[in-house]
Amino acid sequence: MAYLSECVLAAIELNPVRVVERVYRTAGSIFYRWQFKEKKAVELQPNLASVFQILQKGRLLLRLEDRTGPKETYERSSVKKTKTDSSITKVFEFKHRYVSRNPSVLYHVVLPEFCYCDEKTIPMQQNIRSATLGNDKRQSVTWLNIEHEARREFYLRFLFYGPNEMEFRKRQKKTTKELDIPAESKMTFKKISDLASLATCSPGR
Repeated sequence: MAYLSECVLAAIELNPVRVVERVYRTAGSIFYRWQFKEKKAVELQPNLASVFQILQKGRLLLRLEDRTGPKETYERSSVKKTKTDSSITKVFEFKHRYVSRNPSVLYHVVLPEFCYCDEKTIPMQQNIRSATLGNDKRQSVTWLNIEHEARREFYLRFLFYGPNEMEFRKRQKKTTKELDIPAESKMTFKKISDLASLATCSPGR
């Protein structure tokens, strides 16, 4: 039975302080992986643990076709400066209540350049997995849920610090080997590493 899935790409900006949120929706699942032997993308079974494992390895593909674009774009005031710590590093809080009305959702937040997340401040929620990923100058935080009830509230929160390139580089995690897929497939399937550029592109591009 077909159902709707959604992918939310949110980019945090500091000048001015705001969040630009783009929502993509599609019929069926958005979660795929590349099968090298068959040379094609295959739909993943709706299993939270296995999809999350592929996400952590940087191997997750999302079906986001170029010609459709985001269905909605919003500007949110979900970030505020909280304080300055002893090392004169700026501290910010991202806090947002997102309501999903579709059975599966991936919410991906891209931090500003050279900012880094305090992973201990990401709240644990039932049947929701979260991961932090690095991509060159930016870090991202991703929440994932599959086949939840018709209306599900996500309480999304974390503290982050910066911009501070030296501290950012210290905390960078080892990146996974780049997933290479054919050019014709890139129009439909986006790698998890592609999401930062999609989230931070200027509206109207």
